[in-house]
Amino acid sequence: MLPRRELKFVTVYADSLIIVKGADHSEERDKPHCICSLEESGNELAFADVDMFRIDMITLTDEKSTTWSSFFRTFHTKVSSLHFNITVVTTWALLNIVESLCPKSLTIEFEMTEGPLRVPRLCQHRAVQKVSSLTLLNSNIFDECLDAIRIPTLHLQGDTEITGFGLQHVLAEWLTGKRAIKIYEITARGFVSPSHLFHNIPAEHVKDTDNWLIQRGKDVLCVTATGHKAAVVIPFVYVDLDNVSFMRVIQVNTLYVILMTPGVKRKSDETLDGIKIAKIHNTDDKLMNLDVTSTFCKNWFRDAKSVLILGDGNLSFSLAVAECATDIPITATVLDSENDFRTRYPSCANPEKLRKHANVNLRFSVDATALPQEWWGKFHYIIMNFPHPGGKTNLRKSRQLASAIFRGVNRIMTKETKFYLALAKGQAGVEQSE
Repeated sequence: MLPRRELKFVTVYADSLIIVKGADHSEERDKPHCICSLEESGNELAFADVDMFRIDMITLTDEKSTTWSSFFRTFHTKVSSLHFNITVVTTWALLNIVESLCPKSLTIEFEMTEGPLRVPRLCQHRAVQKVSSLTLLNSNIFDECLDAIRIPTLHLQGDTEITGFGLQHVLAEWLTGKRAIKIYEITARGFVSPSHLFHNIPAEHVKDTDNWLIQRGKDVLCVTATGHKAAVVIPFVYVDLDNVSFMRVIQVNTLYVILMTPGVKRKSDETLDGIKIAKIHNTDDKLMNLDVTSTFCKNWFRDAKSVLILGDGNLSFSLAVAECATDIPITATVLDSENDFRTRYPSCANPEKLRKHANVNLRFSVDATALPQEWWGKFHYIIMNFPHPGGKTNLRKSRQLASAIFRGVNRIMTKETKFYLALAKGQAGVEQSE
């Protein structure tokens, strides 16, 4: 038997054309190393473990799905994340592909409200029930379908027919131990008031936030209800009771929160149920930069296999990391476009300095709340420092931004990924750890 091989990204579009992308961390990762028809791709897909397999804007007939699924089974192709993007496909054809590829994560963007795909049958099928994460976009899914879905990570976005009654039923099932929840993100139809959502459910409101906590023994469910009258987005995050406070209740796989303020020095670490908090104490301002940018970076990234730095203002932090970690693939990102960056920092030479490092990939116009799905599983360490919503400091906006960042980062994380978020004392409601 041939040894299994890893592929990063495979896209099927224009009926039969396949693009297979490499799994390396260089700038070449966005360039295909193979373009061929499905029938010619046996050498590429045989015994392959594919991070993301995307079927993009095609018409997938039942006959074609039978051919493809037979092909995938013959060549023992397996995928971690399977995406159907606006693909015209019957329920039978889609399930045929899902069964043959055995994905851990499944995303379906529906092509039309009256298309051939039937949500109830889809949700009930054993192949779908086996995935650990399910995302449905514009599915018009309704309350009754929620009973069939027993998947711990669920994203129902865009157009849905979910009502407050369906959401309340989900909460009641979790409260009685009938439903396991890791992360749920659901867009409801119309406005759902908290008084309706939590009717007869013992929920405690977190002051000055859109969050409610529901306790079941030693477990706590954090429910965030936000949005306007057209939609309510409700992420349910399963947490440990010992970690209940606003920022600590949101756990994204392994979450590291490092608290820093101007003029502080990292002293020691304390681990609390998977959340690592850096203890800090005031020190001379001159010591901070030296500590954070040299010895601190070397120790921090000692075990890192790859690093993604998000929202790095003028790129000074990325440059410090690049100079300390010369043998680690680093992707440094900025929210601004390159033109906006040049306008904001006209004399800043950090981009040029970073581009001289062979292990650094510099990206502009990267939004931490909407990261590219093809980055799933690509990075070992993900770093973001002091996210700010802009304008005058506002606690609610800061918390909303932090929550959006958690959701964005979570979509590209695997169980090996570690996310570090640096916050100033009091930022987004997080206080200093003593």
